[in-house]
This record gives sequence, C-alpha cells and structure tokens, in this order.
Amino acid sequence: RGGGGSSDSATEPVGTQLFVGGFSTDTGPEDIKALFEQCGKCVVEWPDGCNKGFCFVRYPSHKDARKAIKKLNGVEVDGYELEVYEE
Repeated sequence: RGGGGSSDSATEPVGTQLFVGGFSTDTGPEDIKALFEQCGKCVVEWPDGCNKGFCFVRYPSHKDARKAIKKLNGVEVDGYELEVYEE
C-alpha cells in the first residue's frame, strides 16, 4: 500500500515555468509581458527585479506554456533571438 501521493508536491509552485533568454537588456519588461500574454495568462519574474537579458515566465496552464514555446522560441525581438524552454 502506497498511502497516497508525495507530500513534496504541496511545496512546488503551481503551473509551468519557462526560461526566456537572449533578449536585449534594452527590451522593456512590458514588451516581454505583452508578447507572452498572447499565449495566455502568465506571470513574468525578473532575476533581482531587473532586466539581465533573461527572465522566467510562469503559466498556470501547461497547454499555454507549450503554446508559448512553439510560438516564441526563436522569434526576434529588438534584434535578438529569443530562447524559450521549459525549466
């Protein structure tokens, strides 16, 4: 008897987190948010609260996260090619 699922899942964040990198440090946070919201409701998290050319985007829906990877990986933004993949 297993006795149920793992208790570790209660501490893990809900949703799917994507790493987004390769964009210019001149690209505005609002530009990244607007781009990724085309694929669904999301939260954009910036390391240390500022643009270092990468960020993390979390989608509550795994389907929306997969859509963002397909649609936005390799897209050019401000002269730089985005790299988008699941964390």
